[in-house]
Amino acid sequence: VTMYKWKFFKSARCVQVKLETGEDLAALKELDQKLWTVLAASTDGLRFDPATLKLLDSDGDGRIRVPEVRAAVEWMKMRFKSLDFLFKGKDSLALSNIDDSTDFIGQNWNWPEASYAEREKILAAHLKYQQGLMWTLANHPRVPEKIRNEVSRWGTCKDEFTDGLGDGWQKQLYVREARRMVGEYVMTEANCRGNVVAFRPIAMGAYTMDSHHVRRYVTAEGYVLNEGDVEVGTDSKGRRFPPYPIDYGAIVPKRAECANLFVPVCLSASHIAFGSIRMEPVFFALGQAAGTAASLAVEKGVAVQDVPYGALSGRLRADGQVLKFVQPQK
Repeated sequence: VTMYKWKFFKSARCVQVKLETGEDLAALKELDQKLWTVLAASTDGLRFDPATLKLLDSDGDGRIRVPEVRAAVEWMKMRFKSLDFLFKGKDSLALSNIDDSTDFIGQNWNWPEASYAEREKILAAHLKYQQGLMWTLANHPRVPEKIRNEVSRWGTCKDEFTDGLGDGWQKQLYVREARRMVGEYVMTEANCRGNVVAFRPIAMGAYTMDSHHVRRYVTAEGYVLNEGDVEVGTDSKGRRFPPYPIDYGAIVPKRAECANLFVPVCLSASHIAFGSIRMEPVFFALGQAAGTAASLAVEKGVAVQDVPYGALSGRLRADGQVLKFVQPQK
């Protein structure tokens, strides 16, 4: 386990932790409670916004304690893209810093196995939710006036999705992940991190391992939280993972199951690895590799599992496909 590296300063003969950045604040739950200068503070006499104090004092006992501060920080981490704005001395927050989304969290689980009729109901529910969300942000009195005024200016594009559901709303959901094949090779997080390297590369991936929230729930303290978001693109020292190769075995089925199928999109990958692989440029490259391999399979009269990798990689390279990452010279 990598511990967060704290900075300290001395004040009135007392050594205290420096909180200078959003990253410092986000790591607060790792700080040993013995290093906290104050373990509890009365809400009386604090020059603080009363509504915020009430939220911090979750048990209503008139004192704010370490667990309540930690819970508040975790809540903010769920809501904001970065906590750096708290250190800029401003009394306002840019809309761009809010980790907002039109995701109808938890309501898409049945999609992979749903019938066409059931999928139409899922689509209708998502449309109603997203339209309701936009109406709420633009009209509800509990939404701050500045946000209402801004969102009220927004609207759909009248000349796009004209064959959709009306008023610029399209009739197709964005489904980025459902069922995936289990092929001869399964791409995993270890590939994305570079701990395991594909031995028959046909394309490269490079994006952050990324997955949206999967559940929204209410805590025992009454907070509404989202759960499941994953965004991992760096190691413990903050260094970005380099591009990684994708194995040929990830786009072909197991030999005993099928001998004439390529799957460049719903390929053989774990949920976490697919969150990185799923980018359109990667699908372009995988499609190119699948087409090239299909041509070779027909030429040689062999099963897709028996396409000679030497011939495949040679033709891909000749066509400009990148199969290995080379670190640029500084």
